[in-house]
Amino acid sequence: MASDYQNGMSITALSLKYDIHRNTVRRNLQKLGIELCDERTVPHSISEKLTTREKDAIDRLFYKNLSVSEIASAVGVSISQVKYYLKREKML
Repeated sequence: MASDYQNGMSITALSLKYDIHRNTVRRNLQKLGIELCDERTVPHSISEKLTTREKDAIDRLFYKNLSVSEIASAVGVSISQVKYYLKREKML
C-alpha cells in the first residue's frame, strides 16, 4: 500500500484496491510515517483517463443513486470528470 501511494496512487484509489475505507488507508499510511498530501489540492482533470477501477466505482455508485458530487468525492475525481464519463456512457 505504501509503495502504491508513493508511486502516485490516491487514497481513494487505494481504498478501492484494498477494499477498505479511506480513513483506514490514511491511518495505515500515517502509522508508517508517510506524509499525506491533501487530495483536494491535486484534482484530476478531464484530460486524465479514468482507470477501470474508477469507472467501475462510478457505475456502482451511480446505480446506488448517489449524486454526481457524492460520486466524485467517493472516487477521488472531479465532478466534471464524473459528468463527462456518465454522459459518454449515456447514463445522464
